[in-house]
Amino acid sequence: MLLVQKDYIYLDNIFRAEDIRNQMPNETDSFDALTIQFKEIYSQMAAAQNVIQACHDSNTMLRQLNKLTDDMDSIQRALERYLETKRHVFPRFYFISNDDLLEILGNAKRPDFIQKHIKKLFGNIHALKISKMITGRHLAEGMISAEGEYAGFLKAVVMEGPVENWLCKIGILLNVENRRHRRLLNLLLTTDIILRRSKYPHSVKNPYNKNT
Repeated sequence: MLLVQKDYIYLDNIFRAEDIRNQMPNETDSFDALTIQFKEIYSQMAAAQNVIQACHDSNTMLRQLNKLTDDMDSIQRALERYLETKRHVFPRFYFISNDDLLEILGNAKRPDFIQKHIKKLFGNIHALKISKMITGRHLAEGMISAEGEYAGFLKAVVMEGPVENWLCKIGILLNVENRRHRRLLNLLLTTDIILRRSKYPHSVKNPYNKNT
């Protein structure tokens, strides 16, 4: 009984999320039907005077509990397949646990609730700068590093639709920004070397030229 209750509470927390229910309609219907059975069993037990009376027909109850367990196992397997499709689209989801991924998917329309997982998905990124338009749409405008440095994206990402899709767009922009910053850093280093060579022609070595 306790194991059935534990599994039910776990699934109940998942299927309370509107986005999960919309994306998994068949499993939602199965879980809703399972919920009715679960409540009926517990209502019968609560109405009994004691444990012995509650379990007077132990064989029937055992069959009911086994049926609930089988149904929940089937829903769990469907959840695993569902999560795998999301990871296939956005492979960085493999970096996090199923529970974290379910929390992200369940809050797809509330990006602020996903912020705490960003640093698990992208290296050295602490958070995203998110703004909200008058229409209610959320925009990812830039990234904040673990050191607190901010870099804006060349183009803001609209955070709507399947979460794995707009996370892919953010990942592309992060790579673009990283390459842009590396090119800028190389340009600054080269400029600094040129300026120093013009001022001290015999004291500055070019780190990129092994012959100097």
